[in-house]
Amino acid sequence: MNFWTWAHLISYIVYSFLVVYILLKNRGSVLNLAASALFTCFAMWSFGNVILYNTETIPAVASVILNIQAPGWIWFSTFYFLYVLYFTGNSAIYNNKAVKIIVFMIPVFFTAVFWTGGMVTCCAKTAWGLTSEWKNNPV
Repeated sequence: MNFWTWAHLISYIVYSFLVVYILLKNRGSVLNLAASALFTCFAMWSFGNVILYNTETIPAVASVILNIQAPGWIWFSTFYFLYVLYFTGNSAIYNNKAVKIIVFMIPVFFTAVFWTGGMVTCCAKTAWGLTSEWKNNPV
C-alpha cells in the first residue's frame, strides 16, 4: 500500500461518516438528502481508489471495482447541482420536472455507456496501482 491508498481510505472513512452524520441530524431535509447523496458519491469514488491505487491489485478485481466506482464520479455533479439549487433557494428551477428529468438522464446515459464498455478500458499499470484508460472512440 502506498500514500494514495491510505489517503483514499481516510477519505472514504470521512465521507462515510459525513453521510451517516448528515442523515442522523435531519433525514427529512431535502438539503441534507442532496448533501448525503453527494458525499455518498465521493465515498464510492474513494472506496474504488483504495483498491485501484494498490500495487497488488490484479486487473480482474480492478475491472469490477471500476464498475462499482463509476457511479460515484458520474453522478457527483448531478447531486452537487441539486445541492446548490436547494441551498440557494432557486425553487423555480428545482421544482421544474423537465429540469429534473434532464439532470438525471445525463448521468443515467453515461452510466449505461460506462457499464457497456463504451467509455474506458481496464486497466493501465501505473506506479501507484491500476487505472482505467479513456477510449478514443466517440459515443
